[in-house]
Amino acid sequence: MHRGLGWAHIEWLYRKNDARPTEAEQRRLAPDLASLPFYRFLERTYLLWQVALGLLLLAAGGWPWVIWGIFVRVVVTYHVTWLVNSAAHHSGYRTFRTGDQSTNNWWVALLTWGEGWHNNHHAFPFSARHGLHRFEIDFTWYVIRLLSILKLAKNIRLPTAAMIERLRNRHAAKSLQGAN
Repeated sequence: MHRGLGWAHIEWLYRKNDARPTEAEQRRLAPDLASLPFYRFLERTYLLWQVALGLLLLAAGGWPWVIWGIFVRVVVTYHVTWLVNSAAHHSGYRTFRTGDQSTNNWWVALLTWGEGWHNNHHAFPFSARHGLHRFEIDFTWYVIRLLSILKLAKNIRLPTAAMIERLRNRHAAKSLQGAN
């Protein structure tokens, strides 16, 4: 079902949405996060942390610091995040056959540190790297590589060459050959 750009960007949050996972589904889909007490603690107390940050900012710099440090930061972060759902399903190119409308969108990728390579993400949701071509800048992948070099990240998963070849969109691959 396609409900348009507005739905993809923000309306899914406040309108009736049967596709939103329940808490039980979230626990089933992300058991690693659900099993860790630290993340459960953050989930229960996130509002308290925001209030504490707001009070700290108020004490340090007054209301301008609160406005920029809480409200502007949250609004900008949310809208950039939601662009992945809207813009990266609306415009861009498709390197892989995924059965959906996901696209690779360069400007969303820059704003989201690589998540805008969304067609790549839909093709290989397990992958730590979404920028799969040299020209697809993926800052998150660079951070993960650094953490791996420092021995702070392990069990990093990437698609194999055979996986990439199996899902490659032949039409898109021809148009990208000159760029890679």
